[in-house]
Amino acid sequence: MLDPRFKKLHFSKPTALANAMSTIQDAINEMLRTEDNAAAEQLNQHAVRAAETASDDIWSLHDEAAASQSVHHAEDVAGGFAVELRQYVNRPVLDRNSNPFEAWVTLKTEYPHLYTLSLKYLPTICTSVPAERLFSVAKLIWNDLRSRLTSGHLNMLLFLTSVSESAWDSV
Repeated sequence: MLDPRFKKLHFSKPTALANAMSTIQDAINEMLRTEDNAAAEQLNQHAVRAAETASDDIWSLHDEAAASQSVHHAEDVAGGFAVELRQYVNRPVLDRNSNPFEAWVTLKTEYPHLYTLSLKYLPTICTSVPAERLFSVAKLIWNDLRSRLTSGHLNMLLFLTSVSESAWDSV
């Protein structure tokens, strides 16, 4: 869903699409709550500082009014989803061969919360092949002849097998 090349193209069931969008919306809501808590804390700190330096000049009144103004997010929630999410989903998908990370660099100003989520979920590998390959190598290293090998040493040997030959040549 967060990959701009695919978005909602391959959802065959509307309920699956709605579940995915709800999950993303919940994550956005959590980020907004965190931002609101940080803004409220900053407002409290500013109020304490203003009370300590209580001055009767016009600028202190302006600063106090500006600080007490409530923070508004793009929480226009028509149809249950934020504007940010709806606009992103309704954009045309990118070319299949384009780089999603480069696309998100250009989209991050328009969709800041989705950008944060994309950085969290897009790097996740969607296959178990690397893990299976690692277990196969570990089985070759940790065998009956090396039964006294500690987990720390096994970890080091697995790391050394993952280093490419070109890296060894440069050492």
